[in-house]
Amino acid sequence: MENAIKHGVLPRESGGTVEIGAAPHGQNVRLYVYDNGVGIPKEKLSRLLTEEEPPSSEEESESGQRKSVGLQNVHKRLLAYYGEKSGLQITSSENAWTMVFFEIPLTRRTL
Repeated sequence: MENAIKHGVLPRESGGTVEIGAAPHGQNVRLYVYDNGVGIPKEKLSRLLTEEEPPSSEEESESGQRKSVGLQNVHKRLLAYYGEKSGLQITSSENAWTMVFFEIPLTRRTL
């Protein structure tokens, strides 16, 4: 949600919309955040969930380390808890929209 506002909608000149939702999807529930903001360039989109993304000047700390790892952390936690099919998925059209979603099983996992 924070990323949708900060990186998607706020950079637009005329504002925008952010939608949060959940919907059944087979044996899972799909949770999503959608915005009609500025979108994500394809070259950046392919690196967002990996550790290969080079830091931009605004994301770099004084020590030169990346500060923007929130999406990666959420992605890794989902994978660790729910398995390889439950990680974050990001789709976007530059200058149009972005959707981030993930799916989790409808049945509760036993530990």
